[in-house]
Amino acid sequence: MLQRVEEIRESSGLQLLEQELANLEEQAADSSFWDNRATAQKTLSTLADVKEKIKLLNDFKTQVRFTCIDSQQLF
Repeated sequence: MLQRVEEIRESSGLQLLEQELANLEEQAADSSFWDNRATAQKTLSTLADVKEKIKLLNDFKTQVRFTCIDSQQLF
């Protein structure tokens, strides 16, 4: 079951999301980030969206793991 969860997470583009997160964080750390306020705000919004997607995928894995553990304890 956990292997299937990993397959789902991989097919959902988790690695790409993590790469995008690293790229966006690097942009946000640049000293000229706020030179263009509109672009900076858009980048921060995208950054928040990417973090939320990663969190959802990680929460999904955690929930399945706990469900598997709970199911094993029943038997």
